[in-house]
Amino acid sequence: MVALHGASMVVIVVVVVVVVVVVVVVVVVVVVVISDISCRCSTSSSSSTSSSSSNSSSSISSSRSSGGSSRSSSSSVVVVVVVVVVVVVVVEVVVVVVVIGVVVEDVIAAAVVPVVLVVVVLLLVIVVVVVIIIIVVVVEVVVVVVVVVVVVVVVVKVVVVVVVVVVVVVVVVVVVVVVRVVVLRTSLVAEIVIVVSAQ
Repeated sequence: MVALHGASMVVIVVVVVVVVVVVVVVVVVVVVVISDISCRCSTSSSSSTSSSSSNSSSSISSSRSSGGSSRSSSSSVVVVVVVVVVVVVVVEVVVVVVVIGVVVEDVIAAAVVPVVLVVVVLLLVIVVVVVIIIIVVVVEVVVVVVVVVVVVVVVVKVVVVVVVVVVVVVVVVVVVVVVRVVVLRTSLVAEIVIVVSAQ
């Protein structure tokens, strides 16, 4: 009975530790993603401002550099998330193995254990395993959501950069065409004035 009580306490402590670890990991991932998104948003706004105030060549180079930085930051976030998930899964597998080993050892060591108590212990082990599986599924869902958010942010930033570059190029082309039309009109008016004054 003492051994089974100890096993139950070990199970409870392990479950609490796993839950705390998962919560800490989720909080860290959320903080990293939020900080990365805010950095990318500030970089996008600054690159858009500089692109609109500079010529087309400088806007293209700045858009390429900002795109590269966003891709590198997104890949770093994905790597961090993958590493965290792998660590959590390994910890949970080790915990499950340890808990099952402790419970089975305690049940075998107690020679005069009633059948009802054995069933209760096995049900407790099953509950622990189910809880750990649910935690793993939740972590995987969070990882998928984080990856989707990162991909969407990168796609939106690329679209914004392309739109800015296209707008700058169109503005430059329109300005060049207007200047040429004005110059041609001025020269044509000057020639007409010269011809009229000569007559």
